[in-house]
Amino acid sequence: MSSWGYTDNVAIAGTITTYTANVNVVGSSTYFTVNVKDGDYLYIVGQKYQVNNVTSNTALTLTSPTEIGRAHV
Repeated sequence: MSSWGYTDNVAIAGTITTYTANVNVVGSSTYFTVNVKDGDYLYIVGQKYQVNNVTSNTALTLTSPTEIGRAHV
């Protein structure tokens, strides 16, 4: 997973899991509260998504649902 905005085009460490047609993103060994802020954009499997809310180091929500549900590095 890579993002830009708060960390400016830097790949973020860890693995995320997304769920088809769902706005929830679950992380493992991620530090979302340090690396991502509300309103940032993330690329997940080549698709651009905007972050709605960072809820913890391992959970965030998007403004629109993902198209693919699976684990991503």
